[in-house]
Amino acid sequence: MTVPKSKRSEPKLHVHVELRRLVEHTLTKTSNLNKFGRVRRLEIERDETGVMTAITETSHGSRDTLARHLQDAALDAAKRAWQANDVMVGKDGSNYDVRRALQDACVRDLDTMLMLVNVARSACGLSGREAKYWTELIQSTRGLVRKWRDADARRFRPSA
Repeated sequence: MTVPKSKRSEPKLHVHVELRRLVEHTLTKTSNLNKFGRVRRLEIERDETGVMTAITETSHGSRDTLARHLQDAALDAAKRAWQANDVMVGKDGSNYDVRRALQDACVRDLDTMLMLVNVARSACGLSGREAKYWTELIQSTRGLVRKWRDADARRFRPSA
């Protein structure tokens, strides 16, 4: 017998599945050199006393720009969620602050991603459809992390 859709709940580790989807999508999108192409940059070379000796123009791949920041934010969010899940909170609430700090950092990483996707839309020519899908994926994942964090707050709240 199946459970009616209205009575179903999300699996407890669903947040990790969504974070993995977000990381995979981010890595795929940012590896597209047509959108996140190569960037030319000036680098200053200095001698051991700190005096400028040369300025060279170098070509860097997409990991040195907006793409790198998007990839790092996605990977950091997934890593922090995984680490938070590994923190065992004692019956007395010990370690709850560590778990909560990791969950909060994960939410901040996802907030950063929202800002970066917004920048990428204008700077890298993402289409409205691409940006909308990516933004919705980030927002739904952030919502799952917040629900998890709030459930932990109710579960581990010190009794008064």
